Amino acid sequence: MHDAEGLLKGLRMVVIDDNYLLATSVASVLEFAGGNVLATLPSLDDALHYFSAGPGVDAVVLDVDLAGSPSYPIAELLDQNGIPFLFVTGYDSHAIDERFRERMVCMKPVSPDLLCMAIARLCGRS
Repeated sequence: MHDAEGLLKGLRMVVIDDNYLLATSVASVLEFAGGNVLATLPSLDDALHYFSAGPGVDAVVLDVDLAGSPSYPIAELLDQNGIPFLFVTGYDSHAIDERFRERMVCMKPVSPDLLCMAIARLCGRS
């Protein structure tokens, strides 16, 4: 994890995952890397409500499956608003909706360094 220290300094991020332990773990990793996690959101409804307010966000970590609901409506909203995001999922990349197959995907379990480097690349920092 030493490779990621400070890599995300100043980035404002949101983690969307229905698994509380995983979401808080990811948030801790991002904060260790210098990021500012504005929210961890557990559901499709929470995420849609949060982003309807148009918060200033630099990047989003998005699980593909939120308690049995696909997160694609959130992905569409992020896309429309130009907010960079990547998927973190246990699903094979071929299971991702074809509209989003070109998006960056990190497979669970993802190493902290790999996740931070992926977000840095997503935000043009590498």
